[in-house]
Amino acid sequence: MEVMKMEAEMQYVQKNGCCLNVEENMKLGLAIAELIEDLKNPKVYPWFLGKINGKYIQVLNCSTDSFASIGTIKDYILCQAMVDGAMKIFWCSSSSWVFSELPKPCEEKADVAMLASVNNLFTGEFDQVLFEKSGSSQVIDAELGLVLQQKPITELDRLSYVVHQIANIFAVPKGYMKYTPAEKFEINEGFRGLSKAECCKMENWQFTRSPQDVEIQEMIARGEGVYNADCLDSVDKDFPKNSWSL
Repeated sequence: MEVMKMEAEMQYVQKNGCCLNVEENMKLGLAIAELIEDLKNPKVYPWFLGKINGKYIQVLNCSTDSFASIGTIKDYILCQAMVDGAMKIFWCSSSSWVFSELPKPCEEKADVAMLASVNNLFTGEFDQVLFEKSGSSQVIDAELGLVLQQKPITELDRLSYVVHQIANIFAVPKGYMKYTPAEKFEINEGFRGLSKAECCKMENWQFTRSPQDVEIQEMIARGEGVYNADCLDSVDKDFPKNSWSL
C-alpha cells in the first residue's frame, strides 16, 4: 500500500484491530508528506501501521495488502522508501511526528545478546538508556585527558534491532524485486502480482535480504543476475527445511 492510497485502504488495517484516529491519521499524513518532499521521492510505503496506544502492530505487505501481528511496539510508526537505489527505513514517534532514518543495528555480539534478552514492552521513549555499550572508550588526547565515551544503548537501538530482524525474514512474491545493471535491488514497477495458484507455492516467495545462497551470489558475480527472477533467496530453500508455511 502506497502512502497516496493510505486513506482509501486504511479499512484493511482497521479490520485487523489496528487503526489510527482522525488526529493521528492527519498528523501521520503530514509527516509522510514532509518526508516525501525531503527525499524528493513519491514512493514511500508505510511498513508498520499501529495504534499509538500500544496495541499490536500490524505488518503490511505492500504488494499483497496482507497483515500479520508481530508484537507490541508502542508509540512508533515506520515506513520505507527507495533512496538512491536502496530501500531505507524511517521512523517517527507520536511525540514529534517527524520521520528520521532508522540507525543501523548494533553489531557487537555482546550488545546484540543483551538486546535479544530484553523482553519488556516498548515505552515510546526512544532516548531511554537500556544499558551501557560494550567496548572500551576511545582516547582522543591522552595528555589533555580527552576521552570519547561509548554511546549507551537506547530504546531506539532496540527498535532498530527488532525492525532489522523482521526485515531479514520479510518475504515478497517472486518478481516483486529486480536486480538492475547498476548492481542494485529495486522494486519491479512492472510486477503485477501472482496468480492464485502461483501464490500458494512456496517457491514463488523470496526474502528481501541480500542473497545468502552461494549459488545466487556466484550467479550475480558472473553478471547473470540482472533482471533474473531468481536473484533472491527462496523461502522454499530456507533452513531448517519446511520451517515456513502458507
